[in-house]
Amino acid sequence: MPRPKRNNHVSPPQGGRPLIHINWSEVDYYLKAGCNGTQIAAHFNMNRETLYDRVQLEMGVGFSEYKRLKWEAGNSQLLGTQYKMALEKDKTMLVWLGKQRLGQRDDPKRDDEFSAELKGFVDYLKKKYGEEELAELEDE
Repeated sequence: MPRPKRNNHVSPPQGGRPLIHINWSEVDYYLKAGCNGTQIAAHFNMNRETLYDRVQLEMGVGFSEYKRLKWEAGNSQLLGTQYKMALEKDKTMLVWLGKQRLGQRDDPKRDDEFSAELKGFVDYLKKKYGEEELAELEDE
């Protein structure tokens, strides 16, 4: 999906209140940080519906889509910073990313531990059903 383009030539309304100045860099920053529209509108001392209307007017997309785009941009910046820290200096971050992204664990099961568990299960089945009955099932 193409990025929204700012319409910097928004003309003030004919009559009524003048448009409230919106610092879009601040809006983007707060959206990337995870703030919602109500919080950002309060920061600019405006009604959230006014903010939503201005996003539609000046960015050409609805607020939900604009928020999603900025949220994802914030996530990518955060992940990029974590990744850089992990590779450069922070071993704790490296371990955390390994667990989150690669499914690594502090105590992975070794093959011999798994084999011992499997052997225990096979022994249980032999006791319960007998070796002959298990051999017949194996032949099927």
